[in-house]
Order: sequence, then structure tokens, then C-alpha cells
Amino acid sequence: MYQPVRKEPSSNKCFVYVFAAFVFCCAILLISASILRIKKPELKLTSTTLNGIGYNDVSPSPFFNATIITYFSIWNPNYGGIFSYEYSNIKVLYSGVKVGVTKIPNDKVSQRKTKHINVTVDVNFLKLIVNGNEKFSSDIGSGMLNLTSYVKFSGIVQLMKIFHKRKTLEMACIMNLNFTSHAIQGIHC
Repeated sequence: MYQPVRKEPSSNKCFVYVFAAFVFCCAILLISASILRIKKPELKLTSTTLNGIGYNDVSPSPFFNATIITYFSIWNPNYGGIFSYEYSNIKVLYSGVKVGVTKIPNDKVSQRKTKHINVTVDVNFLKLIVNGNEKFSSDIGSGMLNLTSYVKFSGIVQLMKIFHKRKTLEMACIMNLNFTSHAIQGIHC
């Protein structure tokens, strides 16, 4: 007599194993993508001080000179990446006229680290610059001078010596120099 062969009920273990491997691979890819994503470093003005002020508000030759000491910080939020920035400079402007420039040497910021930079800028308002500029004379006479500073860091973020991406950090700040208190006030970046 013929007896049919009994089939064992099929197991879903194979499907569970394949699905678990798929979920594991997706989790690894998501973690890798979040770590390897190249983030833009952050530039922050930490403080600014004024040193060595000299000025004369008497016409026909008003002048002003000072030394501004500025502290910046650059934070590199990348894992496994270095931000290498090129030579840069900080410019100080009065009414659109450049009155002070200082170079900032190139350097590197390591992964998940903060680089502190201090820059000294000599600001000079010469007679040549202010001839015909009555606004300068009135600003000197008022005891308050409005300046704008601009800094730009351009460099490359390099992740694990494989991925490279160019990033540029820029900051413009407006500040008021107070002659009576010999201080910088109202900094807005």
C-alpha cells in the first residue's frame, strides 16, 4: 500500500535570520553615515579688548589709532576628521574704508577639538583716509566710533584621509569704540 510522505511544517527561521541581517546592515550604515558626514566647523568670537588708544578730534587733522585684540575659537565637530585652514586675515573697516588688517597663519583643528586664536590688529586712521570725511570728525567728537570687522577662514575638512570637502567660515561683526571708557561696546556678529 502506498503511504504518502509526510512533510514537516516549514520553519520561518531562514526568513528571521535574513531579516535580522538586513536590519543589522541598515543600522551599521546609518551609524557610519552619521559619523562620516562632513560637518561645517563653527567659528565664534569669544572676546575683544581695546589697548593703546590715541586720538585727536581737532580739525583739520583728526586722527585715531588703537590696538584691538580679538579672540576667536574654531570648533571641529567631525569624528575622524581634521579641518586645515589656509592663511587668512582679519580686516577692520570704518565707513567701508579698510583701516586695519592682520594676517592669521594657517593651522589645523583636530577632530572634536576647539582651536583658540588670538589676533592683534593695529587700527590707524590717517589724515590721508579722513580728508573730506566730516563724519569721522563728528564721530571722534562724539566719543564713539563705529567699526566693522570681517574674518574668513577657508580650508579643507579631511575625514580619515579618504574624504575631502572644502569649507569656508566667515564672520562680520559691528562694534562701537568708546573713547571715554577705552572699551569696545555693542558687539554684534
